Amino acid sequence: MGNNEKNDLKSVSRLTVMLEIQGQGTIEYELVRHLAPLTIGRVFNALPISDTVHFYDNKFAYIQTELQVGGEKPRTTFKPGDMAFLTNSSSICFFLQECSISPMNLMGMAKSSIDRLSGSRIGNILTLKK
Repeated sequence: MGNNEKNDLKSVSRLTVMLEIQGQGTIEYELVRHLAPLTIGRVFNALPISDTVHFYDNKFAYIQTELQVGGEKPRTTFKPGDMAFLTNSSSICFFLQECSISPMNLMGMAKSSIDRLSGSRIGNILTLKK
């Protein structure tokens, strides 16, 4: 396999998205298709998605969506920088701390610092985009 073919395969299985935090900058995330292919497909095709940021016990930030997605390889433990989909509230979650929580579909992880997200406030607008 040549280098170009390897790069093409990588781009199909891993997708880069940006989380824009109103007035504070962006965080790069990488979606990994094999973690939750149906969830990632639905989320990626719906981009851009914007909503006000909410926080759960300072463990993760989340935005609500209109997407209906079922459980797909759900996990209950997450690390800082992980991105997951919470099916029962149709929310995309961005983890700030390591925690064990309700089952969610892990979608990927941050490729840049999540400090900006930790510094955002309730009411800021988050936009997830291609």
